[in-house]
Amino acid sequence: TMSGNRYEDCCTVLNSINDTKTAPQELVESQQKAVMSTWWSLVQAFWKRFGPDPIREEKLTEAIKQWCLEVTKDYEAVSVCDFTSSWRDGYAFNCLLHSF
Repeated sequence: TMSGNRYEDCCTVLNSINDTKTAPQELVESQQKAVMSTWWSLVQAFWKRFGPDPIREEKLTEAIKQWCLEVTKDYEAVSVCDFTSSWRDGYAFNCLLHSF
């Protein structure tokens, strides 16, 4: 079933980022706090692996914010100013993914 696949996918994602606090079912049910927490963990994991060398030593949240601003600057409807309201509708995140 579709939810069975989603559940398994969520388990895989949570295991890959070593998240033991979030239940896979919370992601399947689209619980906002769980989704945002998992998203943040994914961003941190990718930053640690693929972030540019010159700014890797900056405070992670500030460096990621600057990186998000740079990557999404060509998308007119995106305004990344924080890690809460700027991401609520999912558009900034989709633009971030689309940039790759």
